[in-house]
Amino acid sequence: MPRRTCRRGFAGVYPKPDLVDLGLEALRTLGYTPQPSDSLLTRGPLYFAGTPEMRLRDLHHAFADDDVRAIFATRGGYGSNYLLEGLDLDLISESAKPFIGFSDLTAPQLWLLDQIQLPLFTVHDLRGLLTRRRCSSAQLAGSFGR
Repeated sequence: MPRRTCRRGFAGVYPKPDLVDLGLEALRTLGYTPQPSDSLLTRGPLYFAGTPEMRLRDLHHAFADDDVRAIFATRGGYGSNYLLEGLDLDLISESAKPFIGFSDLTAPQLWLLDQIQLPLFTVHDLRGLLTRRRCSSAQLAGSFGR
């Protein structure tokens, strides 16, 4: 089975590093080769996971990278709404790929659905799904066309 690269990052609120590691391992069990975003563990300003500009740069880079097959948000958070005005709709629509998130990432996901009809996927914490036996790795992989 070919390995697929995915990009991980884009949290609104700073993620806990140990939970990020578990999420990256969950993606590996699904056959993905995760590439953490440049500012994945950036903290601040305040409780945000980097500035909106940093998170937009990472998100746009993930959409533009042809090797990236899916984009997984690390976590939701209030800061996600600050991304809306800066989303490059042309870039994202030209290189559409699954953008998987939850919580406050619903705002950018719904904006992308409304503006460019990008399908949205809401998956709460991959680590939790796999470790709490809510679904198997095979079931989750199947839902992403694997």
